[in-house]
Amino acid sequence: MIRLPLVLSLLIAFGFLGVAAAAAPPAIAQTDRQPTLAEQATVQFDLAFRGNPNEGQARMQRLEAVVAAWRAASRTDANNERLSNWLRAAIRASMPGSHDELPAAPTFADNAGREKQPTVKTAPANAHSPEPTIAAPAANSTHDAQNDPFQDDPAEKQAMK
Repeated sequence: MIRLPLVLSLLIAFGFLGVAAAAAPPAIAQTDRQPTLAEQATVQFDLAFRGNPNEGQARMQRLEAVVAAWRAASRTDANNERLSNWLRAAIRASMPGSHDELPAAPTFADNAGREKQPTVKTAPANAHSPEPTIAAPAANSTHDAQNDPFQDDPAEKQAMK
């Protein structure tokens, strides 16, 4: 009997949530999403290139140059779309383990419809992977049969004869 009022109150609560969701404002405008994508790209650069800070810094400089060019251009849907596409491609190119270059910087149209290129271009830093170290054999190592842990058991050898 106690469960019936609980179930009814849950149904009413979910009903209110459904009405509130239907009355919510439309989806976030695309220009509001740009800082979020730029922040995600920054986090991705930090994560993917924490072992190679020079490459991470070079990518951050490219990101800053592209965002500065976007801010200098007019706020049109086409420019917003170009920036969004570039940011998504930059994030994909910066996944951990990826050695892909950043995509070419997009061109943004100004109020007159002319396209502007970002002014700052940086060369990507050379990615160097660490060289494996090989342990050198000890100078005074004596390799006799009594100290070899991988030698077959002498008792087994005699049993086979």
